[in-house]
Amino acid sequence: MKALNTFIFLSAFAVQANAQETQSSTVCKQPVAPNAQASSLVVKSFNKRFDEYKACTKNYIDEQRAIEKKYAEQSIAAHNAAEAMVKKFNDFIILLNNRNKQVTGNEEEDSTPLK
Repeated sequence: MKALNTFIFLSAFAVQANAQETQSSTVCKQPVAPNAQASSLVVKSFNKRFDEYKACTKNYIDEQRAIEKKYAEQSIAAHNAAEAMVKKFNDFIILLNNRNKQVTGNEEEDSTPLK
């Protein structure tokens, strides 16, 4: 089940990443470079489109990096939460095992901690 959940998560992430990659190629339209004989008007038009393309590309990159940071922070938080829960569970098991030893005098552990 865990492997299936991981597969579903990774599949969804891949679809999202692919959609974002496709979006970058349609959102930021790359201008056509003028040839060497182009008039000053064509060059001026190209320069304007180039500046728009550059700004769009920078904006897209900044947005993608913000998304990356958001998910990285969430991933770290999730990892830390899981580790805290493992510690809490293991501390509880130690407490139960110690109580069991006091009550029964049995040195054998009944429960095993998580890893």
